[in-house]
Amino acid sequence: MGINFLDFAAEYFNVPRRTISRKTKLQSLARYHHDLINFSFEVEKFYAVEFDTDEMSKIRTLGDYITVIEEKSGPAYQKAA
Repeated sequence: MGINFLDFAAEYFNVPRRTISRKTKLQSLARYHHDLINFSFEVEKFYAVEFDTDEMSKIRTLGDYITVIEEKSGPAYQKAA
């Protein structure tokens, strides 16, 4: 899952894939704050997940996104949805 997400992020932010990793900070990719908001909406649509405010406040890196998506894609999230 991590590789696909990193490809997705590289394409969204128009950066070479080799320049980003799970440790890449979102602040280094986005020019404006609304870029991060729009990216979150696109992630929600693409991966069919929803982030709550608490989760969003903790996301600082691409790896943080990956962790939350993996948690939500598990059996507990599937049953709750």
